[in-house]
Amino acid sequence: MLNTPEHKAHMHGTVACPAIDPEPLSVVNGEFQLFVEVPSPPNTRHMVYSMAMYGKDGRAHYLHGFKVVKDHPNPLRIWHDTSTLYVTVHEGESRLGRVEFVGVMHIRVADFAKQMTTMRVLNAESEVERLAALARFGVNFAGVLWESYGGLLAPREGV
Repeated sequence: MLNTPEHKAHMHGTVACPAIDPEPLSVVNGEFQLFVEVPSPPNTRHMVYSMAMYGKDGRAHYLHGFKVVKDHPNPLRIWHDTSTLYVTVHEGESRLGRVEFVGVMHIRVADFAKQMTTMRVLNAESEVERLAALARFGVNFAGVLWESYGGLLAPREGV
């Protein structure tokens, strides 16, 4: 995930969204991209979420969302930016379906803490290798946030 510019990871699990379905929706083969650089505006990265969600009745919905992380001298923006997801939900299994919902989602601190416990390292050959991979992820995540929100103390290119 950290070794490619797309920074892709797989997601699966459930999504609770009573506006779409009163029962939790199953997510299979979802994709997450961490800190993808976007061309405009400058010094902006997105965290991108893309997933097909299925109800118990088999009906499919497709969620595409992104969080915006941009250079900002105020570290107090970190929580707002990393917990605000701009979403579009489509009918069917892709972004080609009719748009059902457009909105903004915010994750609560307690839910974020729970979400962090669900991360898994796949294909590690040992516990040490698994823990090292989690540590590399944490260092990368914190490093990008520091570069973006560290203000005058953060390193900048060309300085």
